[in-house]
Amino acid sequence: MDHLNDFLSKEKFDFETVETEDDIWKFWCMEVLVKKLPSNSRKKLKCDLIRLAERPSEGENLEKVDVKVNEILKQL
Repeated sequence: MDHLNDFLSKEKFDFETVETEDDIWKFWCMEVLVKKLPSNSRKKLKCDLIRLAERPSEGENLEKVDVKVNEILKQL
């Protein structure tokens, strides 16, 4: 996780995972990766997480990505 935290600490960060159409992948990235990141790293993803929570696509909604993201946002 230290390498990931180093990557996230860079000034410019683009969370490309949310741009994929693979909604199962998004769910598991949230569960296995993002959920376990330190709070300061999750905060860097806040805009993307809010979009997933508030305006999920049909597929994201079907796969419960929005539910998982809301769990993560409550931890911020």
